[in-house]
Amino acid sequence: MRTGPVAQRMGAKQLVLDELEQLAADVNPRNKTLLARFAQCPQLQQPVLIVSRAVDAERRAYSATPLAPPPGWLPPLA
Repeated sequence: MRTGPVAQRMGAKQLVLDELEQLAADVNPRNKTLLARFAQCPQLQQPVLIVSRAVDAERRAYSATPLAPPPGWLPPLA
């Protein structure tokens, strides 16, 4: 068995080819978690962004102080 630089390159090449094969088959351990799949999928990220912006806008609107209208803009309450 070879132990020189050529053998080391062949071993490294085989490791890279194995990892590429795992990526192509989507069996890479990094893609197993829900968070990893979410990070790669813009179709999941877009609705989450919309909902988070809506929640933030509602939070800001709820805590806002209502402004009184200037005098004379509304008819007097009877």
